Amino acid sequence: MIDQFRAVWNGQCQKCQNPEQDNDADSAGFPPRSQGRVARWALERAAAILQVSGRTQLRIAENSSTSLTPHERSLDLIARSLAEGDRDTAQAHAQWLVKPEAIRPFLRALEPVTHGPARLVRAA
Repeated sequence: MIDQFRAVWNGQCQKCQNPEQDNDADSAGFPPRSQGRVARWALERAAAILQVSGRTQLRIAENSSTSLTPHERSLDLIARSLAEGDRDTAQAHAQWLVKPEAIRPFLRALEPVTHGPARLVRAA
């Protein structure tokens, strides 16, 4: 999920705009067809919330070969907690990334990539 979020955050997702293309390296790892559109939309929504209601300027790496930044680690922990059904832990970590009034919308935005056919994160 972090690689897909990096692509969305850094505006590198132009090649994944075609929803009918197969899941390959050029598609930033999104699932094909409608699942990919839903996943991309969810990450775009989460990124928009972070840009408007973030507690600080986020450090998001530009490519997949870079190790996780502290902000990306928090995002990953939030998504994994949601995938495991642990909303309390997800909310606790989300408070470090977004202002209190944005926590619920932020978690709702990430739900499609943690549940259902658009899932990018698997529970441990």
